[in-house]
Amino acid sequence: MSCAISHIAPEWDEAASAFQVAKVKIPQRVVVAMSGGVDSAVAAWLLKEAGHDVIGVTLRLAPDDPASLQKRQGRCCSHDDMTDARKVCDALNISFYAIDARD
Repeated sequence: MSCAISHIAPEWDEAASAFQVAKVKIPQRVVVAMSGGVDSAVAAWLLKEAGHDVIGVTLRLAPDDPASLQKRQGRCCSHDDMTDARKVCDALNISFYAIDARD
């Protein structure tokens, strides 16, 4: 399977170039559940751009059994996902908390 760049309609390119996040009148403190994926990263970025005080949180839910760590590699709840979430928060200059909720 290969990936090819497709043509982007000029009006889409213009809309993307002109995109601005509207600033909120009353900023709120917002906690974003960070998975390490694109969706939560974009949500955190949009909220920060809007002027909110954003905090990133990841819940550690899975056990540390070495066999289960290998199975989760590249999927939800892996150590790499938590690392990615932390890197996103660092890049956005927002606080990050990893909460051990295994019990």
